[in-house]
Amino acid sequence: MQWKLSAIAFLFLFSSSILKAQDNPEVARLQGAWEIASLIESGEVVTLKSVRETMIRDGVIVIEGNIMRFTNPVNNKKRELAFVLNPDQNPRTIDLTSTEKIGSKGIYMLDSNSFLLCLCAHDSNERPNIFASTPTSKSMLFSLRKLSGSTPVVPPVTPPVVTTSNSKPPAVTTPPVTPPTQVTTPVTTTPVSPVLTPATSDDQIRKVLVGTWGHQDEERIETFTMNSDGSFSSTWTSKKFFPKLFKGEERCSGTWKLKDGVIIAYITSSTDDHIRNQVFSYRVSWYTQTEIALIDQKGRIHRDWKISP
Repeated sequence: MQWKLSAIAFLFLFSSSILKAQDNPEVARLQGAWEIASLIESGEVVTLKSVRETMIRDGVIVIEGNIMRFTNPVNNKKRELAFVLNPDQNPRTIDLTSTEKIGSKGIYMLDSNSFLLCLCAHDSNERPNIFASTPTSKSMLFSLRKLSGSTPVVPPVTPPVVTTSNSKPPAVTTPPVTPPTQVTTPVTTTPVSPVLTPATSDDQIRKVLVGTWGHQDEERIETFTMNSDGSFSSTWTSKKFFPKLFKGEERCSGTWKLKDGVIIAYITSSTDDHIRNQVFSYRVSWYTQTEIALIDQKGRIHRDWKISP
């Protein structure tokens, strides 16, 4: 029911914002292609290479009417965000929303070729009041420059289709924002595990592996389910607002087997084209009934906790 309300709200926002687009000169000035020139999230600079390779193809957002359009370079998925501007406020405000129940409140500045945008975290109802991004604010500040030769598109445009999936510048005219010193958020500690069991026979390990496992760090949350029939599925979601807004949840599935204490996973389907049809291996270092330590093919240690049997 909640997703239906979100979808209806999105369509209502879209249709009403189209009316505003026809009367709002600032929306008309935004029409065309914009390139991300810089991005700061929660006080940390996000490299343009990361933006272009993992979030927004070529770092370019195309604005048509009251819709921002871009493509996720990882899975080639096209994304659309509806927005509404209120240039009468000080600072001027912007509201974003999408069909995937992710939205944000923000403020903006606009001149002929520069667009400065500051957005709050998706789980916050407090609109930013200054153009800054700090670890405590958890806001996102990015500047965009208009690409030369970008042709405006006259609204209205065709509204996006709402799906019923149940799946989870030239430099801006303001003083430059200096990102503050990075502050690392402590990771939640986990109670001490029971006595560890070194990896023994494949049969014993296989029985423990079946179920859903997961872990989280400061960047994202990952879960994977290993089934007794040799199939598996996995999801991972970024905890930071910008990747979450522009990438969404990523998933993969495939088959797995255990040989001499090594898990061999073959990816048959994935939202990330780069790992589809790839094979990954993980050696079981030790385990309990609720915790497991794996060493991947690059020698990195992964520690996961059992979520459900």
